[in-house]
Amino acid sequence: MGATSFTQAKPLKLPRQVLSGISRFYLVFQSNSTDWRFLKNRNLYALADSQRFHFGEGDHDYRIGTRSVSESLAFKLSAEDFYKIASARSVELQISSLELKLKDEQLEAFRDLYSLSRS
Repeated sequence: MGATSFTQAKPLKLPRQVLSGISRFYLVFQSNSTDWRFLKNRNLYALADSQRFHFGEGDHDYRIGTRSVSESLAFKLSAEDFYKIASARSVELQISSLELKLKDEQLEAFRDLYSLSRS
C-alpha cells in the first residue's frame, strides 16, 4: 500500500454564540496516498480509557490525481460521544488498517472545543 500523510488541523477561532448549543460534532480524516486507503473499509472505532466505540461508516469523498488518491471520511458524533472522547486520558482510533493514538495536545483541543460548545 502507498504512503499516506496526515496533517494536524489548525485550531478554529469561532465566536462563542456560534458554538453554544451544539449537539453534533464532525470528525474528518483525510488521506493522500498512491493507493486507496478507505475504499473497502470506512468504519471508525475508538478506544477511550478502555471504553470501545463504533462510530459506523464515514461519509466518503475522493479525488483521483495522476499519481495519487485523495480521500476524506467524515463521521458525525453526538455531543455525548464527543465528550467521552474529549474527557478521556487515552484515545486510540482505528479506520480501516490505520491505527493512531491521539496526543495530549490533540485531546486538549477536543476538550477546549467541547468546553466552548457548552458556554
